[in-house]
Amino acid sequence: MPNLHVTLNAPGRHNALNAAAAVAVATEEGIDDDAILRALESFQGTGRRFDFLGEFPLEPVNGKAGTAMLVDDYGHHPTESRRHH
Repeated sequence: MPNLHVTLNAPGRHNALNAAAAVAVATEEGIDDDAILRALESFQGTGRRFDFLGEFPLEPVNGKAGTAMLVDDYGHHPTESRRHH
């Protein structure tokens, strides 16, 4: 099997490991490498799970300014994940 290079849209080591397992199963089932790549690269995950909403400036404290990253991570329960798909 040739090396497949893919960029996942889902963060986390667990997603990379899941993708590797999916590649192994798909390859074993005879699915074309290009189809595997298209599927993995188009996977967006479930709604409201690690949705990056932006970075926002914070008021300086003790002369130091910063930003806050806002991530919507509500869809962590199966019933919530289905509701927002």
